Amino acid sequence: IAGCPSINDLVIIDCRGLNKIELINLCSLEKLRIYVKNDLSIKVDQAPCIENVELLSLDWMNFVQLGTSPNLKSLSLYSGRCIRNGKLFDDFVTKFPRLEYLRVIESGSFAGLERINLTSHSRKHIHWFSTSETPKELDIDAPSLASFSYSNQIIPNLSFASASCNMRSCISICCPHLIDYSWFLRC
Repeated sequence: IAGCPSINDLVIIDCRGLNKIELINLCSLEKLRIYVKNDLSIKVDQAPCIENVELLSLDWMNFVQLGTSPNLKSLSLYSGRCIRNGKLFDDFVTKFPRLEYLRVIESGSFAGLERINLTSHSRKHIHWFSTSETPKELDIDAPSLASFSYSNQIIPNLSFASASCNMRSCISICCPHLIDYSWFLRC
């Protein structure tokens, strides 16, 4: 879909056989929601007004490429198997300078990813829910962070470079029998 100036809210739901979505030059697009059951490749470029993105794939989310979106405030990624492109998170500061809310929910794995860096001066809320292998390290540099929640059976090394004095942390651990007192001493 390219160059449609009148689209401001786009919803794509369960389009069987659709495995690639390219959205280019959608100047008025503010909200994007894609919910599919199949393997998916997503590219969004030149959507300067976009504020809210929700991507859900019950299968593999092979490739997610979000172009610079200066007004993006909320990003939710739901994947049934795996978000294979860990580089998605690398340049959030420059691409999404106003991103306040990040939600990652996945039940597959981030297999092969050693570290994910989440850096942002505007990020206020991070919610990370996973039921399988996660990156070994999750580095967070978000001075405006107000809340952080993490839930998984496997706990990576969590590092906070800077945090707001008003930060409220909620770390949920799904299987307490996997953790002994030594884990808490590392924190």
